[in-house]
Amino acid sequence: MIIFGVICSMNKLKHDEINGLHERIGINHHAQILAWQHMPSWRRLEIAFQAYQFTLDMVRFTEQKRHPHMYAWKLQWRIIRRMQGNQQLGKDMTGFQNLSCLNKEQSMTSMHDLSAFFQKVVNTLEALQIPYMISGGFAAVFYGEPRLTIDIDIVVDIHVQHIKPLVASFPLPRYYTSEESMRDSIRRNYPFNIIDTSTGVKADMIPLPKNDIFSRIAFNRRQTEVYNPHGDTADFISMEDIVLAKLYAHQKTGSDKHLRDAKGVLATRWHEIDMDMLRKIAGRTDVMDMFEQIYDMARREIEGE
Repeated sequence: MIIFGVICSMNKLKHDEINGLHERIGINHHAQILAWQHMPSWRRLEIAFQAYQFTLDMVRFTEQKRHPHMYAWKLQWRIIRRMQGNQQLGKDMTGFQNLSCLNKEQSMTSMHDLSAFFQKVVNTLEALQIPYMISGGFAAVFYGEPRLTIDIDIVVDIHVQHIKPLVASFPLPRYYTSEESMRDSIRRNYPFNIIDTSTGVKADMIPLPKNDIFSRIAFNRRQTEVYNPHGDTADFISMEDIVLAKLYAHQKTGSDKHLRDAKGVLATRWHEIDMDMLRKIAGRTDVMDMFEQIYDMARREIEGE
């Protein structure tokens, strides 16, 4: 009887943990999951672009109301900093005032401009023969639940010889990047930015970590996927690896958005994703318990419980 009581208590604790997680990251209706499953991946990216465009329009509207007489270039940088949540963006670059050539017409954007920036980044990396992998929230949206994401995370196998041609491909005043930040990024192994100053959208370029075994294995497993209705392709982290990456990110940051992303990928790709591989890799690390929780949550959404 004591053993039975312990087992019942453990099962109740697990049930309470899952229900608590449901409350924190939300429950998707079975019909919504079905809609995402039948939706092309590029369509989910379009929804993310639309969400970004709506947010950008609202931020631009409020900033224009607050500062009706501000120079267009100053106003645009206020908008960029608000969108990215970083008040230092653009302040460390020589020639910053050159953005004064921006005018109100140039600062108006559309969803097409956002997707065009992504396409330009991908095309430039491929033209310069810089191996890359789309990852982060952008990849999670591509494989799973559509949501707002304000930047594009791209792991790049970049070297010093790539710096000058990459900087030249994103010139002022339309783009913000820095040769110095790229060199420092490669040396210290942390991200550098490429920002489209007309939209505020940012690509975080992450040098391929030298000592991170998971990142290097995931990079070697990257998949070429179609990302727009025209059939253009880019190299994405695999659906299995983005789930693992999101679990590791949650473990590191404690942010529940990573668990929601991971659950969204599991549910949306339920019939495609390699669950055995995921369970095997998660079992070798300390994210197994969290994997089992989001797996059970995704299963309940799939089955309409």
